[in-house]
Amino acid sequence: MMLTRWYDVMAGAVYERLITPFWGLEAGMGFLGVSAGTKFYFPSITIGHASFHVGASESWGIDLFNGSSGLKTYVPIGISLLTKSYFMFSIDAGPQIWHMEDNDILTSFSLRVGKAF
Repeated sequence: MMLTRWYDVMAGAVYERLITPFWGLEAGMGFLGVSAGTKFYFPSITIGHASFHVGASESWGIDLFNGSSGLKTYVPIGISLLTKSYFMFSIDAGPQIWHMEDNDILTSFSLRVGKAF
């Protein structure tokens, strides 16, 4: 049995750059992997208001239990909130498509807390 969940970035840092108030690019590095992706916000991100988001990211990670590595695509759908003190809270869920022999599609979720600067 393969523990495919271990490919996920469990803890790490994600940098997101808003190109426009509606669109951002992100890159992340964590304990077990790296990722890159994009998100679209509607309505645009404003202080004190919730915004819905949808996106896509590609990740590469290491499975320490099986001694292997792999790629996955994550398509998040969620909500983000930017506070007056510039903290960003984000939660989303969506399908993960694993790029291995069997191309499993699993449901995943993400919870992020960060500081906007």
